[in-house]
Amino acid sequence: MEARDNKLIILLLVAILASIWITSLWRPTETATTVTITITNTKTITTCPPLDWWETIGATENLQLYPDSYINTTSKQLTLHVKNTGSVVAVIYKIEVVALGSTDITETINPGEDKTITVRVAGAVPDTNYAVKIYTRAGNVYTITVQAR
Repeated sequence: MEARDNKLIILLLVAILASIWITSLWRPTETATTVTITITNTKTITTCPPLDWWETIGATENLQLYPDSYINTTSKQLTLHVKNTGSVVAVIYKIEVVALGSTDITETINPGEDKTITVRVAGAVPDTNYAVKIYTRAGNVYTITVQAR
């Protein structure tokens, strides 16, 4: 029997007991009713179930963006130096260079991991600063200013 089934049975039993109690209030001359319920769960769990979304409450991603990130105008590449200082995996799904466009990617960064991410960027002008926005699946947007060189 699954834990979900146990919760449903308990909820049903509470409803039944509440009904009996309310009924006894309407008929004060009757004797009290005693209900004994025994639930036996014989299933043994030998492995840990996978984490669900609610088990990550309180856990956070936190991306640290390093100032050695830059745009190479010759190779037309944005190089981002990133570290996840949070406690859960960060998944980057989009990188936007304001005024130059965005790139959809899937880049996973584990907690404590330091990573260099490279994406193609066209149209950058040397010696110009650009705002870069990094979008994560957790709904966060991280911004850094990089220089084109």
